[in-house]
Amino acid sequence: MRRALLSAILISTAAGFRSAAAQTPSRPAPPAAASPVTAATDPTGIYDFEATIGTGQKAEGRLVIRGPAGRYEGTLAVDGGEILTLTSIAVEKDTVLLKITPPGGSGDGITFRIKFDGGFFAGKFEGDQGGQISGKKVR
Repeated sequence: MRRALLSAILISTAAGFRSAAAQTPSRPAPPAAASPVTAATDPTGIYDFEATIGTGQKAEGRLVIRGPAGRYEGTLAVDGGEILTLTSIAVEKDTVLLKITPPGGSGDGITFRIKFDGGFFAGKFEGDQGGQISGKKVR
């Protein structure tokens, strides 16, 4: 049950989100200047993670990030749950920002702010749900 918790929360909150059209600004914002990717901020790889939701409940899963700097793509899945596509992956100084939007493409989603250190990462997530996340590179 705890393994599917984060996924269940993400999916259950999708019903109350604003439509994707309501989130689209009338004029797109200019792209932010990209920070240079260093070995410390290179997020590519396959990671097993553990997330602790604000209520103290834990969930385990897998984070996958591939691609060259500036064109990353990836997925996040809680064990036993749905695979969610990362809708945004960016590097700002020493922090990697990941964003997921719940199924259906609506809502504010969840933003992860994580820092990598060798084969490990740790950080927090906020938005429709908040908490802490940490993980270890497996490939």
